[in-house]
Amino acid sequence: MVFNDEPLQFWNGYGGFSTDGTEYVIRLQPDACGRLKQPPLPWVNVVANLRFGFLASETGAGYTWSRNSRENRLTPWYNDPVLDPHGEALYLRDEDDGTFWSPLPGPVPQPAPYEVRHGFGYSRYRHLSWGLEQEVWLFAPREDPVKIAQIQLRNVSGQPRRLSLFGYARLVLGVLPEDHAADLVIEQDTATGALLAENHNREFAGHFAFAAIVTSDHAPVHVSGDRARFIGHHGSPARPAALERDEVLNGPLGAGLDPCFALQVTLTLEPGATVECAVLLGEGENRDEVRRLIGRYRQEGAIAAVLAEVREFWCDRLSAVRIQTPSPALDLMVNGWLAYQTLSCRLWGRSAFY
Repeated sequence: MVFNDEPLQFWNGYGGFSTDGTEYVIRLQPDACGRLKQPPLPWVNVVANLRFGFLASETGAGYTWSRNSRENRLTPWYNDPVLDPHGEALYLRDEDDGTFWSPLPGPVPQPAPYEVRHGFGYSRYRHLSWGLEQEVWLFAPREDPVKIAQIQLRNVSGQPRRLSLFGYARLVLGVLPEDHAADLVIEQDTATGALLAENHNREFAGHFAFAAIVTSDHAPVHVSGDRARFIGHHGSPARPAALERDEVLNGPLGAGLDPCFALQVTLTLEPGATVECAVLLGEGENRDEVRRLIGRYRQEGAIAAVLAEVREFWCDRLSAVRIQTPSPALDLMVNGWLAYQTLSCRLWGRSAFY
């Protein structure tokens, strides 16, 4: 993969604005020891609609909320600017040799360049490792309460590949992880195969958090609802025990667990082939809304259409005010970014790092 080598505006050694000013581009390079050179603090995009949203840092860490970014967090808000922990993660595993890594710059980064593009309403990550071109778009639709991670993989290794894609999310459904963990029951919906957890958090009680994987061939999805089994004893998202075991996820589900959503699907790529899939994480008012949402995004072309709609919305909304002054930096910030931050972060999301 050859990254776009466009010159960036106001480059500071870590990132800069794209030529047209609509993306903030972060280029992460490995050092001599293979560790990625990261910014001094997490650089975060706040992506939100009127009732749902998430944070996404340059490593892919962050958290997701529904309806209230403090009172109803679906996943943990760690607010740790030093470690930037992952309460959500994506993984790939080569099923022939057991190697696993993240298609995002965390929590299992590879010693190879990553390009991160924070845009209006989305964050995009690109990377090449293990003979695979990997691209991930994180975004939320204009109105629906769901976070979509759209993943595209292209096999440039010259060999057939058999991979597993894993999606992981530690569940909160409240303010802190320990608030309602004992009340949560993780189940697999018989109609959609998605993982569900009923919310027991005051005014949000009765809603259902959900996670699902969408593939074009409707491949079987293996699941677990137990974070302790997925992560392992004294484990972490940077080295989950489930990925080190040469087996598929096989539960458990139910009550009394350290609750999480963990899903796995196996993908086969011939040399030169490309595969697209998506991981959904959201919350519906009831089971019927969950099934309706999953059904919508399983329709061919639906996810690409929604992403295009999001980008068009922000382009139209942010083009209403344009200035031209002797200060290019002022023009760049006023012509898009300040209005975007005000609406997405302060008014809709009402969340960020301290």
